[in-house]
Amino acid sequence: MNVYRCETCGNEIFERRAVCPGCLDERFVEVESGEPEPFVSSMLTVTPAGFEDSYELIIGTLGKTKAIYRRV
Repeated sequence: MNVYRCETCGNEIFERRAVCPGCLDERFVEVESGEPEPFVSSMLTVTPAGFEDSYELIIGTLGKTKAIYRRV
């Protein structure tokens, strides 16, 4: 998985943003962060129409940031 690293302060974020929340710079570089390291997970078994019957949502560490993602 990839994260976006601010070229000025090195702050990493999971989703692309217009400005860095740390220093307000607008320059990011996309970097490979490796496999996420989960620390909380929840299996959703009641899902809205149009979604799979069940799937697992995970909050984990991705590089130097935290992310919410779905285990595939």
